[in-house]
Parts: sequence; C-alpha cells; structure tokens
Amino acid sequence: MSPDDILGNTIANFSDEDDVDRVASSGAFLTPAPATPGQALLRLDGQEHTARTATRSGFFAALVEIGDQTVAVAAPEELKDMALDLTWIRPGQRL
Repeated sequence: MSPDDILGNTIANFSDEDDVDRVASSGAFLTPAPATPGQALLRLDGQEHTARTATRSGFFAALVEIGDQTVAVAAPEELKDMALDLTWIRPGQRL
C-alpha cells in the first residue's frame, strides 16, 4: 500500500453523489493526475513519526509503519494539520 493508493480511494469515495460529475469522475479515476510525494511528521499519542505522503487534487494521504502496524490517514488538504495529530484508541481504552 502506498500514499498514492490511499489518495485514489479517498478521492473516488469522498464526493457527495449529488455533486459528482460522472464523466469527470470516471476520467479522474482512470487517468488520475500525478500525485506529489513527500514526507510529514505524523504525531500518534504524542510521539512523532516520519510518514510518507502524497498530495493530489486538494487531498493528501500519509502512511507510516510502526512496528507491525500500519497507520494511514487521508483528508482534504485543509484538514491536514488536524489529521496528522492522532490519538490511537485501542479496544477497551477509555476516552
């Protein structure tokens, strides 16, 4: 899995169906614009991890492997700061 794979899925599923131009969506899915790769710091439970990132069409995705776990996040670019600061809620953990 790559940040670009995550971006493709997010962009394909993000739009409200009433707002989707079916022809434009099909074209964007079949021949997507190139993603811009990069890196970012993803904070998980207060610890910083270097994540691989990709941006395309106003969205970003970040992916990091921590031990045997993979953490992935994708969101519109305007929510990037919030999406890169995560708390990992584990089963049985109180909020």
